[in-house]
Amino acid sequence: MKSTAVTALLAVFVLSFASQAVARNVKYTLPIAATLQSAAASAGFGIDPTIKLYFGPQKAPENAQPLGSASATGKVRIIKKQDLPSCQASFVQALEQLQKDAKSINANAVMNIVSYYPKEAPLVSEKEFDCWAGSFSTILMLKGDFVRVAD
Repeated sequence: MKSTAVTALLAVFVLSFASQAVARNVKYTLPIAATLQSAAASAGFGIDPTIKLYFGPQKAPENAQPLGSASATGKVRIIKKQDLPSCQASFVQALEQLQKDAKSINANAVMNIVSYYPKEAPLVSEKEFDCWAGSFSTILMLKGDFVRVAD
């Protein structure tokens, strides 16, 4: 009888903490323009102005020569328990990676940039991107097409 009571008490104790251990996964849809003007875009991060960025359905110049495509992930620890600055930093980090990859193949623009997440429809927008905040970090994934545009 005593062992049954102890087992039941232990089960209640474990279950009460199990609900708290469930990972957080909060989706944010944020504005691209504000993020590119945020502290994350200017402090310690650097968007390369020589590699043009075209989001979602934005029209690129018609003389764009396709060179390939890639994806990039931005993942940043949550800064001071605030999801928004961390999402902004994740976005800038992923853009920097796309630009670095573009430069490596002599592209001077990345077009059709969309944010996506596994098991979610991609957000195809020239104004917004999606970001997910977990318990300790924010993450987002971008994909885009590399092109060479005549000067």
